[in-house]
Parts: sequence; C-alpha cells; structure tokens
Amino acid sequence: MAAGKLGCPVKSCMVFEDTVAAMKSAKRAGFFVCGCGEADGQVCDITVKSLDELKF
Repeated sequence: MAAGKLGCPVKSCMVFEDTVAAMKSAKRAGFFVCGCGEADGQVCDITVKSLDELKF
C-alpha cells in the first residue's frame, strides 16, 4: 500500500473513491473514505458530487 511505503499510518490518510467496491475495500483497510460522484453514503465517511467541491 502507498500509505505503508510513505510511512504514514492508515488512520492518518484519506482516500477518494468512486465505486462502492473500492470504498468497501478502503474502509476494510482502515482508511477514511471520501466517496466521489454517485457514492454510497452508507459505505463512505463523506461524499462529494465532484472533487471540485473540495478546498485544500
């Protein structure tokens, strides 16, 4: 996993996924999950319709 290669704890990471299968996989791995597009709000921690909604 990229988090491990970076030496970053999974609990400190956020992943962005657009399929339910990928969201479930990321949740099982312990990540905070942002669902993009038509995301399932019951699977991910937060949802956005588009990455354009995010401000960093």
